[in-house]
Amino acid sequence: MSRPTRESTNTLTPLTYRPDIDGLRGLSILSVIVFHYFPRVAPGGFVGVDVFFVISGFLISGIILKSLKAGSFSYATFYGRRIKRIFPSLVTILVVSLAAGWVFLFPSDWRALGKHVFAGAAFLSNIALMREGGYFDSSAKPLLHLWSLGVEEQFYIIWPLLLVFVFRKRAATLPSILLVLGISLSLNLWYVDKKPSADFYFPAMRIWELALGASLAYVAMFLREKNGSGSSPTELLENRHVRFALSLAGMSLLLVSLIFVNENKPFPGWQALLPTLGASLAIAAGPSAWFNRVALSSRPMVFLGLISYPLYLWHWPLLVFTKILTPGKLTWPLGVAAILVSISMAWLTYELVETPLRHHKSTVAVPCLLASAVGLIGLAGLIGRAVVQPRLQKNGSLVEAAAADWEYPFSGNFGKNADFHTGSLTGRPDEQVLFIGDSHMEQYYSRIKSQMARHPGQFPTAVFATYGLCPPLPGIRSRHGYACDKFFDFALGQANNPLVKTVVFSAFWENYFGYETDGDKTTKVYRADDALRMKGPGMPLAVQEFDEFGSSIRSLRSQGKRVFIILSNPTSIVFDPKKMVSHFTGAFHARDLEISELRTSRLILDRLKAVGVQCGAIVIDPVPYLCNATTCKTTSEQGLPLYKDDNHLRSSYVADHATFIDEIYKN
Repeated sequence: MSRPTRESTNTLTPLTYRPDIDGLRGLSILSVIVFHYFPRVAPGGFVGVDVFFVISGFLISGIILKSLKAGSFSYATFYGRRIKRIFPSLVTILVVSLAAGWVFLFPSDWRALGKHVFAGAAFLSNIALMREGGYFDSSAKPLLHLWSLGVEEQFYIIWPLLLVFVFRKRAATLPSILLVLGISLSLNLWYVDKKPSADFYFPAMRIWELALGASLAYVAMFLREKNGSGSSPTELLENRHVRFALSLAGMSLLLVSLIFVNENKPFPGWQALLPTLGASLAIAAGPSAWFNRVALSSRPMVFLGLISYPLYLWHWPLLVFTKILTPGKLTWPLGVAAILVSISMAWLTYELVETPLRHHKSTVAVPCLLASAVGLIGLAGLIGRAVVQPRLQKNGSLVEAAAADWEYPFSGNFGKNADFHTGSLTGRPDEQVLFIGDSHMEQYYSRIKSQMARHPGQFPTAVFATYGLCPPLPGIRSRHGYACDKFFDFALGQANNPLVKTVVFSAFWENYFGYETDGDKTTKVYRADDALRMKGPGMPLAVQEFDEFGSSIRSLRSQGKRVFIILSNPTSIVFDPKKMVSHFTGAFHARDLEISELRTSRLILDRLKAVGVQCGAIVIDPVPYLCNATTCKTTSEQGLPLYKDDNHLRSSYVADHATFIDEIYKN
């Protein structure tokens, strides 16, 4: 199979092969892969998808515009080419993912995969995922990455229709493209804080990125027509320094995106302008710009660009299944090995599947065959999830029952513009106990409920003010979209109610802090959020936060209220029930956890305990109740897991065995 030549690369037109655009694709897929496998190396690497959108809008819109100008545009031809381009690799990854899922996934994950196979085949993955949660909260879904394919193909269902309509009056074409761009960008900016998941996945908030590439394609074609020489706007200036400046500016914006954009900041929003404008400037600079010619057009980058689509499809399922099949966190050697396997599989798919079918002379039979194959696979996923049992059905159901053992009826995702509320268990009306915390407070609901049911009319009303991923500490902002600081103010406001005689704080305390060691090897504890203000140079943030927390405790104590602090329960990956079944053999295996293996920071918890005692609070430590002198049990006498994951106790176990919180109701 012949490769595109490098002739006539001194043009901006999207219809002439440009190795630098393939190189830009290579840079984009490389950034996405590095982010997924090693997020600390490129915290903003996910913006590579936004660069793909701009490139796609530039190239595909250019093809449509050329056909319209020549009067030869055909919907059948356009969609036939799209099918031959997209479907071969998609069929491959859907089949492999479905087969791997049957072998290695637990029942609920298998059912979810079947749904995602159907959504992927129907190009509706973005809509399905939008209903399930955020992109950064969905790391265990093998087909999560197909959301971008959904956005792109939904765009190309509507886009040719629009261009055909507006091209009838040529002068209206560019204004129409810019109008779509402006409306979509405005929706993106409007919803990025209000509905972050919808803003990330819904096509209306994303098509501005493809429209940006389309506008560039139109301008390139228009100036080429006016000039008659096929020169790009930058080459019309006949100034290599301008081309160099455009290329340098574009690559600088992309580099800034990779370093400073991250998952804890609102995205897409304004931040998406960095990679998309960067990609646009790099494309506009033309293939003869120095950076484009030397770096982007280099053989390694062009190679990655040529296989970028199958590489994108392969890298994420391989990462997900690698994490499923290996205990603990992903190591560098294992991650690098998985990336190399992804590249190898992508190259084989490109050479043996994509290229032969894409360049097959058939314009009807091959597209129809591919469309039928995708449809059948989608139906297989939808039907298989309901009627086919995965290989790990028996013990998989056992551990999934543990993972689903959770009882808490009051939680809600309040978001940035929080409208907080409380829930309650009705007891004596003359007094209230207020429980404040994150999901580690929520896990004790079942014990409180069971005790109140066993002793009706004896306990005061229990009021719950909880917010997952937010500790009951002042000033904490755990991540974008979580108004933790506002929640703490709200909770303290509830504590000022005269009926509240007792206030209980509980959280996964150490989860909100990182660690650092200074030159004297003295360990200090810091907040994970870099944006948190520091009160003094080098002041450990845990000390700062707990001291401010102590002030809140003193205020409550001065009102005559009792205050309890429940420290973190033992946490470790060994407690996770899903780690107790081998994905290879299906055998159930569990072991007790050695005390020395506890994944807790005594430095943080000891500091919290000291502050609590000093300020008049009663501190409850669950560890002595859940562990003996040497080990912590991970299963019951009946061999059932005690935890629902690696850090939350099962509600059924808490109801009967979490006796350590009963002290709250004494006297």
